[in-house]
Amino acid sequence: MLFRSQPYTSEDAERRQHFLDSLVGETSLQEHLMRQADTADLSPAAHDALRHLIGGIDDRGFLTQSAADVALQTGLALEAVQEALHTLRTFDPIGIGASDLPDCLLLQLSAKGRGKCLAARMIRDHFDLLTRRRIPELGRKLSADPDDIQSAIEEISKLDPAPGRR
Repeated sequence: MLFRSQPYTSEDAERRQHFLDSLVGETSLQEHLMRQADTADLSPAAHDALRHLIGGIDDRGFLTQSAADVALQTGLALEAVQEALHTLRTFDPIGIGASDLPDCLLLQLSAKGRGKCLAARMIRDHFDLLTRRRIPELGRKLSADPDDIQSAIEEISKLDPAPGRR
């Protein structure tokens, strides 16, 4: 038996926004993102999805639901949710809308034009070794000098692991 949720209405969106506005801790981030959303050039469905995604951002700035889950919950087309997600990930602060810490760090490196650098490769391919600071092992796996590995770690340490907290 398939379960179909009711469509996400504008009244639901207003109730959700009222609830979010009443939250003391997240209001400033939510408002900051909503102001950016108001200027985004998106279809009406993507705007609805964007508002829902913004409502699902945690205090670190990470999404609490996948695009597919949002589409299922709201009844919006997956393409509209993905368009909204792509737009959200361009908002300030950089790294907002990430699914997890590695995604957040990669968004920040990409915004700096460093999406293919050694630091990005370490995050993307060997995050577990990076978090344990296994420099010799990282050097072997990435065919990189330990000094280059250390420089990449320093570059990563300057990134914001929780852009939503600013």
